[in-house]
Amino acid sequence: DFFKYFTETFSGLGIREKDVHRVINEVDVDPEKPAGWSDEGLLRFTKALRKNTMPMVIAANKVDIDNAEENIERMKKEFPELKIVPTSSMAELFLKNLSQEGIVEYIPGDSSFKVLRQEKLNSKYQKALEIIEETVFKLHSSTGVQEAMNIAVLDVLDKIVVFPVEDETRLSDKKGNVLPDAILLGKGSTPRDLAYKIHTDIGRNFIAAINPRTKMKISSDKELEHLDIVKVIANA
Repeated sequence: DFFKYFTETFSGLGIREKDVHRVINEVDVDPEKPAGWSDEGLLRFTKALRKNTMPMVIAANKVDIDNAEENIERMKKEFPELKIVPTSSMAELFLKNLSQEGIVEYIPGDSSFKVLRQEKLNSKYQKALEIIEETVFKLHSSTGVQEAMNIAVLDVLDKIVVFPVEDETRLSDKKGNVLPDAILLGKGSTPRDLAYKIHTDIGRNFIAAINPRTKMKISSDKELEHLDIVKVIANA
């Protein structure tokens, strides 16, 4: 069986049998006679398999340097099927460090930053912020780092973020931490899937789930939506 053999051989790459079936149908090669595939057919198969099982997002880093715009446009023409996100990891790291020190106000993904303590900025830091403003924010609206991660996780991998809570009134855990956890789930996941993601025992002993916004129970097979807040009830 070609499908079983191929899947077992490349199991370390996370390739599933259904992925191979889908790709075979796409590229029109005979799974009964893989030894007879032409070089062109083999190339079509491997490209389609890579695209289906290892989707990519290109974080086009260093948009703050000369010729960055030209390079990004060239990449978009070369790889029209891929999502290319202009990024500046240098700007992101610099702003996060200054934010942690209380010098600037910045949250990853923001389209701007605000200087809070001008007296803490030496001439070198001031110049760096001016460069970031001109080459990153004015041209691309953000550093692109958070955008690249959001696209990779939420769009390409088709995930949603769900917030489980223990106290549905305060939206917190037992210690009072508000929205302490954010859990990634595949689109189409249910409250029961969330319970298993939290802990296997909670999944096994799942009873019900509550929507804190409406205070109503959620059906165990209802599909959860992105940014849902859910209280899971399970037997001890």
